[in-house]
Amino acid sequence: ISQGSSVIIFEKMPFLGVTTAKSGGVFWIPNNGYLKSQNVPDERLDALQYMVRLAHPTRYVPSDPLLGITQAEFDLIAAFYDNAPKVVEALGKNAGLKYMPWLTWEDKAYPDYYSDLPENKVRRGRSLVPDSSADPKHVVWPKNGGAGPALIHQLMQGLDKKPAQTLLDHKVLDVIRNADGAVVGLSIDRGD
Repeated sequence: ISQGSSVIIFEKMPFLGVTTAKSGGVFWIPNNGYLKSQNVPDERLDALQYMVRLAHPTRYVPSDPLLGITQAEFDLIAAFYDNAPKVVEALGKNAGLKYMPWLTWEDKAYPDYYSDLPENKVRRGRSLVPDSSADPKHVVWPKNGGAGPALIHQLMQGLDKKPAQTLLDHKVLDVIRNADGAVVGLSIDRGD
């Protein structure tokens, strides 16, 4: 959207948000803007070790260059570390997302699950929620944090001002690729 593309969002259900709308709205983002604003380093190798330890506990080998997993698995986890903070920032800039740390009533960032693992060097601050301070009806967490409905609301409000279309009752069945592997289309079930 930010570079002039038009976007179509396909939603398989007859309403927006589905499980996100029912969720607590917490999204876990390593090396995020909040951590940076607090001068908390979230080093790549440390975060990758923590994520691999949790995602593949029986195969995790800290001394292995790929931490005990395949190159494709490692690349996927590394891509999350490398790109998730950029996506959150882009959603803020281009789609209206306002986020904040997931805070306790004591005004501390919630700790990570498994924050006691030695691989977890950043024990608090990776979990974010929508900032609902401008929309009190969406506040469910302490200090104006919103849940899943707030996340959907913010994103849809932001997308309403962009060249984006949302189609409900449209289930994506498959990605269509050309001979070079480039995505050229989608197979969609719209109920007919």
